[in-house]
Amino acid sequence: MKESLSSAQQVKSLDRISDFILSRLFSHTKTTLLLSNPKNQSTMLLTSQFKSLTLANPFLHGATAPFKPAAASIAPPPPSVVPVIRAMRTLQGRVVCATSDKTVAVEVTRLAPHPKYKRRVRKKKKYQAHDPLNQFKVGDFVQLEKGRPVSKNKTFWAVPVPARPSFKPKADEEGAPPQGLGIPLESELNQV
Repeated sequence: MKESLSSAQQVKSLDRISDFILSRLFSHTKTTLLLSNPKNQSTMLLTSQFKSLTLANPFLHGATAPFKPAAASIAPPPPSVVPVIRAMRTLQGRVVCATSDKTVAVEVTRLAPHPKYKRRVRKKKKYQAHDPLNQFKVGDFVQLEKGRPVSKNKTFWAVPVPARPSFKPKADEEGAPPQGLGIPLESELNQV
């Protein structure tokens, strides 16, 4: 039978094991640690150089590969100008009823695919919108902007639709494209 190890041999083997474990744990950083051993109250000095951390087992916390911080995860500095948030829901529609005070009923038409036939079908929905100045009449096109609920059914504000820029060139402008293809007619060829 083997004899049990003496207390001095146990302390030495524990010191060797702790040295090995600590050298593995702290091998990725340059550190100097002062560790105390509770068995013999001895202190040791551990210095390790900066080395890349390599794991013997790639399954760390259930992951298939060790975590590597990506360069893309570093956030860029915030811009000096505050960007406009365009996540607010805006809809466009036609006013169908304007008899209530400070309220207009707006019909919004959208195209959606038919669930069975997959053809795009017009879907209409009415919204109650807040019109504080009573400026909209039946038939006006308005833009609905979502805001704080004014009442149970009114969460949109009616706003005039911004004017679209027209790109039609005027005839008297220089540099306007010629009307037609630029090919002379047969009647014009005979005259020449």
